[in-house]
Amino acid sequence: MSELLVALNSADPDDLSAAIADVTTPAAADAAQDLIDDRLVELIEDDGISLRQREAAAQALAIRSDAAFQRLLDLAKSDGSNVRGIAAVGLGKSETERSVAVLVDMLTDDTNTVRNLAERSLLGLVGLVRVHQVERLLELLNHDVPLTRSPVARLLGACEDARALPPLVAMLQSDENWLGRMWAAKSLGDLGADGAVDALTTALKADEKNRVRAAAAEAISQLKPPNADELLQEALNDKDAGVRSSAEEGLQTLGFADG
Repeated sequence: MSELLVALNSADPDDLSAAIADVTTPAAADAAQDLIDDRLVELIEDDGISLRQREAAAQALAIRSDAAFQRLLDLAKSDGSNVRGIAAVGLGKSETERSVAVLVDMLTDDTNTVRNLAERSLLGLVGLVRVHQVERLLELLNHDVPLTRSPVARLLGACEDARALPPLVAMLQSDENWLGRMWAAKSLGDLGADGAVDALTTALKADEKNRVRAAAAEAISQLKPPNADELLQEALNDKDAGVRSSAEEGLQTLGFADG
């Protein structure tokens, strides 16, 4: 048994963490590769070690080799939601078209934690998402589950793709879930498209949810329409302190108010 494999079986947390870090170094090339991959999978599935170590093992699988990467893809389909979530973290380390495709599919997972972790990984790979997955994200804006639609909206804003403008406007105007409307508003600000101003103005004045109105104020301050100061000044009279704070920050950003 190689020294590295022995270290990967160590009961000492520090030694184990060091061994996980070593599996992607050139020195690991001469070790028993399949056995090391097997051990990394065992560590990912072991709830007796720290979450950080399990995630590090998943990240190591992501970049070790094509065979190791395939093992990680298998874990992304695990029956255990904890394992799927850790696999999502690992996939965020792999800057490949395949990784972002799997992570986007994981936005439809039945478990919210898995969706959140997939979203986090995708935000770190937004360049690849922009190139390969915008059309798929646009499809998922119509997903039945609100907690799939909202991270999709956020990612589309991060991608800054003009194709997202009409569906995000529609989402802001009609999504039944406030979280989706909030992220639609934020993403419309990120897109930087003047075509969103009317929908954002309506949301700022009339949406029933304070978080949506606050997001609309932030987006308007980003888009800087000619009447931005008027809209934000009006929002200073909102009944919610959070909305008023967003409007105040927007006015300060635009130079219409003192700090």
